Amino acid sequence: SDGVIVLDPIVLDGAPGSGKSTIVEELAAIVAGGFRRISFSAAETGAQIGGSASSWSNSTIGAVFDALVNGRWGNPLFLLDELDRTSRDSRFSPLGPLFQLLEPAMSRSFQDLSVPSLTINASRILWMASSNESDRIPEAIRQRFAHFDVPYPVGTQSHAVAQSVLQRLALAEPVIGRFTITPQAVDVLAKHPPRVMRRLIRIGCGKAAVDARFEVRPEDLPPAVAQKTRMGFCA
Repeated sequence: SDGVIVLDPIVLDGAPGSGKSTIVEELAAIVAGGFRRISFSAAETGAQIGGSASSWSNSTIGAVFDALVNGRWGNPLFLLDELDRTSRDSRFSPLGPLFQLLEPAMSRSFQDLSVPSLTINASRILWMASSNESDRIPEAIRQRFAHFDVPYPVGTQSHAVAQSVLQRLALAEPVIGRFTITPQAVDVLAKHPPRVMRRLIRIGCGKAAVDARFEVRPEDLPPAVAQKTRMGFCA
């Protein structure tokens, strides 16, 4: 009723490189006030989300406090990237703050551990997560999410994704925007996952440039899986 978009927490589950993170980034630009990514592949504690205890000499604020207090918007979108890769050691679980933050009623009175005297309303944060194997996410956390499967794109979807990947690369790396990709080359790209497409496009543009061309052709695109070269030794 106040014009702010509200979503239940969502987890996107699918094979590596299927475009889950890209989906979230695109959605954030439409529905949220800013975007934050938190990687769980190397996380060891909940400090990056909820801050570290004020009693520690190196106490620091977490991402939620930073986004809401130092940021411009009260409804950022957080991507919990690779949520299924968290440590299973309950003594050092980085998931602790999520038990409160993923519950709207509880997140209205969130306290960062480094600033326990200040209570902030974190209920308007939009939470999305990505995983390769959602059944590895602890059950108590998994129940708080709505689940969607993200398969690799196929058919006409793959062609549209290939064009989208090219456009995004051109924005991030303007030199790539000088190249065009032939329809035949797009057909080759469409056979691969989005993450592989990005790598192949870069290589294809490089090979075209070596030949003084700005047109990427199928022969410029290498096989998606590089073959290992054997190494010999002289006696």
